[in-house]
Amino acid sequence: MNLATVARKQVEQAGRALVNWFQRKCHGGPRDLSEGPEVFAVTNCYPTRIVLYAAAFQGGWKLHFMKSLREALEATHSRRPKAVFYDHHVGDPVWDQYCTSFSHMGVPFVLLAHKTDDETFLVVLAAGGYQAWGDPLTSEEVVKAVDFASDMAGLAPVPVMQG
Repeated sequence: MNLATVARKQVEQAGRALVNWFQRKCHGGPRDLSEGPEVFAVTNCYPTRIVLYAAAFQGGWKLHFMKSLREALEATHSRRPKAVFYDHHVGDPVWDQYCTSFSHMGVPFVLLAHKTDDETFLVVLAAGGYQAWGDPLTSEEVVKAVDFASDMAGLAPVPVMQG
């Protein structure tokens, strides 16, 4: 073996040992994420995928990447996810209609954004969804958005008064 291969293997082993140590220290042992609640994600952005992997680890979720919101909606007929994540950069022109559909089913729809946009934020709220954003977007923001959505799901809806 050449020196680069040996070094790579040692770094991989050290990384696995560090993850195991953190799991034991924080959670009393390794967790089987295949047993956690499922979340669906629609994104084509590699950095966003990494953030979602980290959030899934933090939240104890089983992460499934979907090709489209239609595929995620169809999957909810047989499995109920804890949340559906959508990266606005995917560019589905009717994402807000899917957001409303998920909201009516009681599944939190979380729009992932790397910058804030008031108009998009208002569309998400009007459709019954939530937004996780940050520059850069972090796993902590994603977990907070899902926790907030879960807390809100347990509350009675607030009536809207039009005057």
